Amino acid sequence: MRDAERALLPFSNSHELAALSGVSSWNGGHVNEKIRRLMAQINVLEDELRTVVHQAEVPLAP
Repeated sequence: MRDAERALLPFSNSHELAALSGVSSWNGGHVNEKIRRLMAQINVLEDELRTVVHQAEVPLAP
């Protein structure tokens, strides 16, 4: 992960957190449907943000 992405993402393991959207329990508790939907939306937004940041990067001249 690039430094710019690290600065934009609050958690270094954000993909691991987003993966929780597919499980029915977490730390012994039930993850309800609303939380699963929110985690999925966060994952999509992070991917979109990463794409925008990547497209906005200016390549360094050799």
